[in-house]
Amino acid sequence: MSKFPRPLSFLLPLVVLGLAACERKAETLPEALPAKKEEVPAAAPANPAPAPGTPLPSLSAVLKEKNARQDKIEAKVRQMIADRLKLPLDQVVPEARIKRDLHADDLNFVQLIMAFEEEFNVTITDEYAVKIETAGDAVKILIWLGAR
Repeated sequence: MSKFPRPLSFLLPLVVLGLAACERKAETLPEALPAKKEEVPAAAPANPAPAPGTPLPSLSAVLKEKNARQDKIEAKVRQMIADRLKLPLDQVVPEARIKRDLHADDLNFVQLIMAFEEEFNVTITDEYAVKIETAGDAVKILIWLGAR
C-alpha cells in the first residue's frame, strides 16, 4: 500500500517532473539581474528621527506641539474659507458644511482646495477632496497629508 491516498497517487510523477523542470530552469538563469535604469530617491520622512544621543521630547511636549499645530491649521483654514466665501469668521465653524451651510458652489470648493494645496504645500487628490464636507474635515485631511 502506498503512503499517498489513492486519489492523489497519480499526481506524484507530475510533481517529480515539475521539480526537475524547475531545477533545470534555475540553472539557466543569469547570475545577476540587470540593474534598474533609474533609481527613484526615497521621500524624506515627515518627522525625521532625532540624532543619536538626542533626548526624546516628553509626551506632553509632543501633544502640546501637535495641538498647537492643529489649532494653527484650523485657524488658517477657517480664515481662508471666510475670505474666499466672503463670510464672517464666526460663521465658519468646524462643523459647518462647506457646500450646504456656507453656500459654496463647485467652483468655490475647487478654488478652496487649490488654495489649501498652495498654502500648506500638500497635494490633495480627488479621493481626499470628495471627503471634505466640513471645515473640520479639511483640517483633518490637511494634518493627515502633513500640513505644517
